[in-house]
Amino acid sequence: PPWPAAVALNSPQYKAVLVFVDACRKGNVDAIRNAVVPKSWEGLAEMLASNKEEALKMFAQMAAETAALKPMKVTIRGDSAEVELGDGKPGSKPKESLTVALINGEWKSAN
Repeated sequence: PPWPAAVALNSPQYKAVLVFVDACRKGNVDAIRNAVVPKSWEGLAEMLASNKEEALKMFAQMAAETAALKPMKVTIRGDSAEVELGDGKPGSKPKESLTVALINGEWKSAN
């Protein structure tokens, strides 16, 4: 069953989202690479190779939007999990859903 917001806040799955968001906000390419699964990194690397400055700007904007949201629910399905984020108001619907995956014992962003 999914974990409610109070549990989600301290979950390793939500912490993986925060690590990715923080790396994007800082524009730290090495930290971004370490925060995502290899398959996700392939796409991000292509964007960075194409136009690094624009890609980092886009990543920072996405991170700022995501950082403003609160965890509402974490649903784990084996080696992956869905982290639903919203404004935190009672009865509100999730505004964003992020996927994380367990790689070598560590949760990483898989979007």
